[in-house]
Amino acid sequence: MLRVLPGIFSDRRKRTEEERDELEAELYQQIGQLKVENDWLKKKISAASVEEKRRLVEKDNRKVSVARQCELLDLWKSSYYYNSVTDDDYNLELMGLMDEQYTKAPFYGVRKMTAWLRTRGYEVNPKRVRRLFQRMGFQAIYPREKNGETAPELRLSDTI
Repeated sequence: MLRVLPGIFSDRRKRTEEERDELEAELYQQIGQLKVENDWLKKKISAASVEEKRRLVEKDNRKVSVARQCELLDLWKSSYYYNSVTDDDYNLELMGLMDEQYTKAPFYGVRKMTAWLRTRGYEVNPKRVRRLFQRMGFQAIYPREKNGETAPELRLSDTI
């Protein structure tokens, strides 16, 4: 009877090792399937806009944090929390005045336009005026820097 006891325990050990190997193989198969699905999802998500990705984040989800959701969606967390600032009435009013003055004096640059708006009682800085200039597509008209070369049509050596 004592001879049989070691065989019983070794059999049991073999069975548990086989079960463990089967479980391990099944888990590796599941990991592989999840990786394939995750890669597929990332490709689909990469084509989505930032707004679409922001809509997919569930802020009330207790199992997956917002930071992890943003990471999975390939979305910067700051982009998720960012609230875009639309043109307020003050900017629209400034752009209207700048447009009117620019048509009268297209040579006004950022500094001159800033000074002109300040004389009218508006509190603006050059940074804001420059941003509005760029948004409106304005560029001051002034003589450009000469590079030292004469225009081809004015060269005497070509005509003689």
